[in-house]
Amino acid sequence: MPTEPKLIYHFTNYGEFELICLENEGLAFPELEKVMYDYVLNQPEKSVEFKECWIHHEQGEEGEVRTVQVTFQDENINKAVRLWGTREIESGKVLKMTIDFIDLDTKELEYEHELEVSRIVNE
Repeated sequence: MPTEPKLIYHFTNYGEFELICLENEGLAFPELEKVMYDYVLNQPEKSVEFKECWIHHEQGEEGEVRTVQVTFQDENINKAVRLWGTREIESGKVLKMTIDFIDLDTKELEYEHELEVSRIVNE
């Protein structure tokens, strides 16, 4: 039976996010980290700004699950870009990864795309 999520980290400061999640592997989700780097590195310089990162754990049907959500503001398209995913903690199996775009004015979801995990893992 699923339980309430347990907050592990919430960052709004890029320096803290970089130190704990990227330098010290606190993200603990290499597939999502790869997607994040691929997205950010493929944008014009200084057009993408880190906004926040949430990491929480919850008990799922198959065991404990880690959910990571990283949000950026992309000035090039004037949207919030949210990368998020879930993975089983014990096995490391990625359950889902998604990228979505949110209108900054209306806060409405404009586009959501579930990423093909097997393609990312094999790249």
